[in-house]
Amino acid sequence: LAHHDPLTGLPNRLMLMERLEHAIELARRAKSQFALMFIDLDDFKKINDSLGHDAGDALLRAVAGRMRDAVRAADTVARLGGDEFVVLLENIKGESEAVCVAEKMLESVKHAADLQGLCTSASIGIAIFPGDGTDIATLMRNADSAMYRSKQAGRNRATTYDASFNASACRRIELEGSLRQALELDQFTLVYQPQYELSSGRITGVETLLRWQHPELGDIEPAQFIPAAEETGDLTGIGRWVLKTACREAESWRNRGLFDGCLSVNVSIRQLECNEFVRTVEEALAHSGLPAQCLQLEITESVLLRTTGHLTGVLSALSALGVTLAVDDFGSGYSSLYHLKNLPVSTLKIDAAFVQNLPASENDKAIVRAIVALGENLDLSIVAEGIENEEQRSLLIREGCQFGQGFHLYHPVTRDQLLVALAS
Repeated sequence: LAHHDPLTGLPNRLMLMERLEHAIELARRAKSQFALMFIDLDDFKKINDSLGHDAGDALLRAVAGRMRDAVRAADTVARLGGDEFVVLLENIKGESEAVCVAEKMLESVKHAADLQGLCTSASIGIAIFPGDGTDIATLMRNADSAMYRSKQAGRNRATTYDASFNASACRRIELEGSLRQALELDQFTLVYQPQYELSSGRITGVETLLRWQHPELGDIEPAQFIPAAEETGDLTGIGRWVLKTACREAESWRNRGLFDGCLSVNVSIRQLECNEFVRTVEEALAHSGLPAQCLQLEITESVLLRTTGHLTGVLSALSALGVTLAVDDFGSGYSSLYHLKNLPVSTLKIDAAFVQNLPASENDKAIVRAIVALGENLDLSIVAEGIENEEQRSLLIREGCQFGQGFHLYHPVTRDQLLVALAS
């Protein structure tokens, strides 16, 4: 019992360390390779929070059994605790063999979740002895870094370690440590990018963009710290602050007669999955006085593909409040037209990747034309992102796109700069 996890029956950390020491000794003598694999279940906390610990424990037992069946008898599948597993693959021929086993592990997690009626995946990191480390601490650290890279890349995948991950891991740890105090220390700020009617240049909406003004690291873009905030759980508080602050600002512009458009705020799938999210939106609207129809929440295409019953209910509840929904970066992913038809979406935003090569790219013209036609047929507004010159604006007008945003007319600006633009 001292060497096994009581929930799953798998070897625990103590036995894993003993087997790792033995594997290193054997590999050194035989001049052979072995792989260490870190496996972390994606969104496991959400399952525990929403369905209870019994459901979480049942999933862990099912995953453990499936993973054990996916490896050789001589290999080790251990549970470190929580939703973290480690696999030790001894005497492998090379990295490709480890990657092949990792793919089996991803399938094992998916099948185990399916049997439990759940939807989850795993993120996997792989380190190879001796290339990625010759001692236990280094191998564990590097496999962990590779696993975090899998999460950053979108989850449900395996990543082999690369030396460049160390700097990234150090920065991630630094960001995670600073995030917890950033709100208290008033380090976050909002900037705004106007959206406009292409034909007239009239401002019709404003997109809210979050910035982190770190005292040592300087200005940090959301793409760098939002994934860290998702992992630490800080995104809920940050998202609440963004909504309340942006709604309060927008209502002040309305009260001064400067703005009668729509305020857009980006929200992640993690925020939508939070049980309190609809209430957070209600409170932001109530405290600010901003009418619900003046708030638009922007979701990514990936949300359309992950619309569980809970997510569909959240989107429907937001729509019932009067809040509108936009699909950001449309065309960059694999959105389902079925979900687009059945969810309360009112706006599609054409991804900047399809605008940046206009008017030269015939393929991008065809894609823009198709999205505009889709919007017309489904009665959706179309906003083109990333407009950088007059030629692009003119072409979009000719193709029937009514609205847009980009550096051609407006960069993201501070609140005071936006007030000048609204007044003019």
